[in-house]
Amino acid sequence: MTAAPGPSSRGEPILTIGLPVFNGARFLAKTLGSLLDQRYRAFSILVSDNCSTDETPAICRHYASIDRRIRYVRQDRNIGAVANYNFTFRASEGRYFKWAAADDVCHPDYLLACIDALESDPELVLCHSRVRLIDEFDEPLPYVASFGRYRDRSGGLRIGPNERPMATDGTAVDRFKDVIRNTPPCFDVFGVFRRSALERTPLLLPWYGSDRVLLAELSLQGRFHRIDRELFFGREHAGQSIALSRREQARWIGFRSRNRLSPASLQFRLQLARAVIRSSLAPKAKVECLAFLCGRSGFRRLLAPSGLRQRLLQPGQRLWRKLQL
Repeated sequence: MTAAPGPSSRGEPILTIGLPVFNGARFLAKTLGSLLDQRYRAFSILVSDNCSTDETPAICRHYASIDRRIRYVRQDRNIGAVANYNFTFRASEGRYFKWAAADDVCHPDYLLACIDALESDPELVLCHSRVRLIDEFDEPLPYVASFGRYRDRSGGLRIGPNERPMATDGTAVDRFKDVIRNTPPCFDVFGVFRRSALERTPLLLPWYGSDRVLLAELSLQGRFHRIDRELFFGREHAGQSIALSRREQARWIGFRSRNRLSPASLQFRLQLARAVIRSSLAPKAKVECLAFLCGRSGFRRLLAPSGLRQRLLQPGQRLWRKLQL
């Protein structure tokens, strides 16, 4: 690793960390402490408080008073989690950007390792590290090999991080397929992004699980990289959004439409298709990605009955055959 740099020559941060928070007082101090302890120093932290009613404002103001790299913003009203996440990016500056949840923790080497990788390879659009799951008391969750899951303190089984890194090589089509097959859980969305790549996406969308679409769209632009060290600690606890009911998740993200489509439904699949269509891929590659999506079981169910499915698929199949000639 290179030596940890200070601020850039113009005094601007090379990286902005966006930390959207709502009632996150329980773990917020540990999260901010782990970010301020980073060996890499050329960053700022933008904390966007979504009208918290707990001790979050006091914690944020305290940390902002002791480190000038922290900027604290309190929203006038609760704008929903998705809008709050997107706000932190749009209000940021620098070549790189990272989202931070108010309960996760980073090893002191995390930012330095990610920035080194991104600076060394301009083809990378995202860098993250291996992930370790921890509980409310910072203890690692035990892995239960027979279930392929992690066990929390209550005895429940949790889906852990993917052992195999995704979208790290191959063509854009290969990377896109890799993300679709292997995305959940989406720890990579808390990696370090190249700002120019993230700017070319719609960011997060107002429904639960849209981070999967964001990662898939980014994979069409470039490669991901994973640091082969456990430098990111994802906290599992009862207050996580994943533990909420679908109705509670919709309220949390700020989803107000009457058409309550889940990520496993038409909305999720349509957004993946739109990501392919608006990409800069060659027509042949776009058709290959769309054909892959149409071959997934969820798409096949949505295109039932079979007569409708055939009418929709046949033109694409004919185009695909022509492009292969």
